[in-house]
Amino acid sequence: RERSGDPEGALESYERALALLSSEGQHPVVADVLCGMGTVRRELGQTREAETYYHQSLEVAAWCGYLSGQARAVNCLAAIAQRRGDLKLAEGLYRRAARLASEAADHRLSGMVEQNLGVLANIRGDLDSALVHYRKSLRAFEQADDREGMTWVLNNMGMLQTDLGLYAQAEKTLQRGLKIARERGDRVMEGLCELNLGEAYIGQQDWKAARQALKRSLAIADERGDELRRAEAMKYQAVIQRERGAYEKSIAQLEEAHDLALKGEDVLLCAEILVELGEAWRQQEERTKARSTWETALEQFRGLDAQLDAAGVEARLLELGRAA
Repeated sequence: RERSGDPEGALESYERALALLSSEGQHPVVADVLCGMGTVRRELGQTREAETYYHQSLEVAAWCGYLSGQARAVNCLAAIAQRRGDLKLAEGLYRRAARLASEAADHRLSGMVEQNLGVLANIRGDLDSALVHYRKSLRAFEQADDREGMTWVLNNMGMLQTDLGLYAQAEKTLQRGLKIARERGDRVMEGLCELNLGEAYIGQQDWKAARQALKRSLAIADERGDELRRAEAMKYQAVIQRERGAYEKSIAQLEEAHDLALKGEDVLLCAEILVELGEAWRQQEERTKARSTWETALEQFRGLDAQLDAAGVEARLLELGRAA
């Protein structure tokens, strides 16, 4: 149900499972169910609720000596820390999850953690390290014929290739991930791949393809009630509006997207939206608003240790000062 885009149905099934397990006490399956409930909440942007479920899952898994369950819960808690911008805590938790997964001989989970470490390296601007992590993770998933894991890594690799300006390569990678997601009926990953294809098409200035991909991604986000993915799709749609000269519409859309990202506690997404909002103000000759917006984004990127993103904003501020 979760994979097919029915998160509420998934939560109902998990609740029924917990009811059936109520007489079992601290049981490994209880830990799995609690972790699954947390992930549904996390994917809906309900960060605080997700964190509560993950802590409960970890407590149950630790009590019954369930190593894979502990590793899974710790990996998910790392994702929460990452969303909130505490990359130091996230890295420590990911490495703890990696040790637990290795001890449990859980190769699938090891692949998950490896690609999550790649995401952290990507955020910090260590793109070579990120690519190494992604390739190792993809190789592990391919060897295990784990098609779900493959979509995760292909999506992240496509995002990295877009960051590097390799738009055609990114499109190819993301299309591969999208094909697997559609074959599996995985609406979550289908929406993410469409979202990041939209960004790759924007990089190629293929506005029609970008609009179509983002429209499909937004429809899936709305269908699932995923406010963070909605915010991200709106960010890219606003970029297209801005490039067409529809500044008021672009700014309104970016401000709405920023509110959604704040609600979901996604610090990186908030900063990324502010960069685009500042650019809209700059193009309208509102230099004071642009400077203030970019300074806030810069502070957030520095807090994340997102060095490449911070350097990009510093360059924009320097250019704005020269233009003045």
